[in-house]
Amino acid sequence: MKFTIGDQTDRDQCVALQDEFLHCSDAFNHFRALATVAISAGQDPWRSYRTRHAYSAFIHHLYEFMRGAHAREALNTQTTNKKLTRSERAKLDEAYISHHTQRLLTNRRVAIQNGTAPVWENDISYYPEKIPQEFAKTFREYRNNHAHVTHERSKLNLTEFYEKYHKYLLLLLQDSRWWSPRDNERTL
Repeated sequence: MKFTIGDQTDRDQCVALQDEFLHCSDAFNHFRALATVAISAGQDPWRSYRTRHAYSAFIHHLYEFMRGAHAREALNTQTTNKKLTRSERAKLDEAYISHHTQRLLTNRRVAIQNGTAPVWENDISYYPEKIPQEFAKTFREYRNNHAHVTHERSKLNLTEFYEKYHKYLLLLLQDSRWWSPRDNERTL
């Protein structure tokens, strides 16, 4: 369904985006707390499972949030033509996520180079010039394998994903923080 900024559908989309951002933020904070405990107290099977689950939930909710943001930017709750296949729609979401992440990465690098980044910012060497080409596709695959029961879930290495892509997820999360509802705003 197409909509315009400020109409009822847009307002409803914003409420849904705020709600999904809260899910995402909660999952990230839960992961961070569990990871902190794991670092200080050491790993055990139950702690490892809970930490992996919290990180998977974070991936899932951040991906869903990005899909909702894509719909809002496109001013279309379908974001694509209904005649497109699921695979074609996924490619459009991936393109949106790749473009958005690259823009955030470029902005971060420029701020570091210009000396306008906060003093606590990482060194520019932490941020490559380009996001990995496979980032958005891998992000989607990990989100799908968390959301659905499939034999392929056991083949995914969440630690490897974290090491390769976590910095990009943080860019997306940090950029989305303004979606957190204010005290007087309605949430679901």
